[in-house]
Amino acid sequence: ANLSDGFVSIMESKSEVKPQRAFEDEIDNSNVRGVPRGDGLVGVMDASALATWRAACEAVAVSVEGEEGEEGGVGPRPFPHPLAEAIGAIDFDDAVDDATVPSPPPAMEDTPLLFVDTVEELEALASSLGDGSVGELAVDLEAHNYRSFQGFCCLMQLSTREKDVLVDVLKLRKHVGRCLGPVFADGKIVKVLHGSNGDIGWLQRDFGVYVCNLFDTGVAAKALKYESNGLGYLLERLCGFKADKRWQLADWRIRPLHAQAIHYARADTHFLLYCYDVLRQALAEMGGDVLAGVWEESRRISLTVYEKELMAPGSFYEIYKRMEGKSGALTERQLSVFAAVYGWRDGLARSLDESPGYLMPRGQLYHLACKCPKTKRELDAVLKAKNKVLLSRTSDLLAVIGRALKDTSMARRAMNGELRVGPKEPSTTSAPIAATATATASSLYGNLGIVMPTVAPVPLRVVQKTSLGNMSKPKRPLILDEDEEEHEGDAARVAASS
Repeated sequence: ANLSDGFVSIMESKSEVKPQRAFEDEIDNSNVRGVPRGDGLVGVMDASALATWRAACEAVAVSVEGEEGEEGGVGPRPFPHPLAEAIGAIDFDDAVDDATVPSPPPAMEDTPLLFVDTVEELEALASSLGDGSVGELAVDLEAHNYRSFQGFCCLMQLSTREKDVLVDVLKLRKHVGRCLGPVFADGKIVKVLHGSNGDIGWLQRDFGVYVCNLFDTGVAAKALKYESNGLGYLLERLCGFKADKRWQLADWRIRPLHAQAIHYARADTHFLLYCYDVLRQALAEMGGDVLAGVWEESRRISLTVYEKELMAPGSFYEIYKRMEGKSGALTERQLSVFAAVYGWRDGLARSLDESPGYLMPRGQLYHLACKCPKTKRELDAVLKAKNKVLLSRTSDLLAVIGRALKDTSMARRAMNGELRVGPKEPSTTSAPIAATATATASSLYGNLGIVMPTVAPVPLRVVQKTSLGNMSKPKRPLILDEDEEEHEGDAARVAASS
């Protein structure tokens, strides 16, 4: 932590405040598919169409039918996108032919900054963005998922050609979908995001907001074969702005926002429309269908529908195989402990709304599996835990390890390729996909005395709600997968801990 400039990393933050306890919507961390939110679709779709879409989503959520994937496997049926028809109907020919000459934005100190943290301000913002005067809107989100299972958005950054806007979505979470949903669904406004895969899902997960007419500058940078697809590289290359990458790992729950946090956050969108202009021009100069291809890939991303992470019976084995080359192979007994503790950690994280990486980083989980501790002293020596959650559950953890050492059938089945690994079943399976995958996980782990949360939603609200007014106000503190290319530097090191 560097308190002098306001920076507090997610790994070092001492804050025990959990803003999600004040959310009026209940968070569903159960190990079953959830129905997509539609808060932001009110006013976008008529009541009948909205009801039809919700019914279709509910049918998919309980479906036992699978769908062929690109790699020959069978996965659960995807949820229908509510704006699929509108997104598919967008004609990008005019955008491809647009020869707008890029004009650098004014300096940030010469650009109006609007901080929105009241319902009245949010409604006024939505009105100004939807009055037909805005043709392009730069968007970014800062999120937190270290002390939360699925994560949640903390701050939204928006920029038009005239102003920058920061929206405190922690405080206004309940109203974001209703107010901004129509703006994001408006096909006449180009939404410019960078590395938008995560943002598209977060908007849907937290606010029921769906994006129509997306241009992803990360996709454009990749098409241009830049040295890096990261936003920091793009800002430095095209705008001469060097972002402080530490803020990618900041604890964005903290309020009030420090001046440096505001400076970093607004820069993510302040320059983005200029980057959009420069990138389109460069892509057009390449000729062929390169620019059209970027628009189409952006369209594909916008058509994805958020799904929370579910644990399948063989999820542990997928993680193990990714670690095996670097950390070494495990015996059947060791892998049995790895599997059992992996499942125990997942269930505990869901029920407490914590990230698995916060409870026990992967490296620590692997080390524990190697040692197979049988006593509290041996367990303490392996964990060296300062985590209060683990310290209060050592007897439970030892019991899980003990049962895993007695029954290694789960590890044996994984080694023999008999367990479902990842989102797809082998194409030869006749097992119902969506309905049975998590039930099978619950059954297998149940044999080891581990209860997987399968009842939705997980109640997180408290009777005496926490006030957000006395919290500190706040680029993206993510606990990511090791292979995610959008983030660089320290973010990758944090990723490896989850």
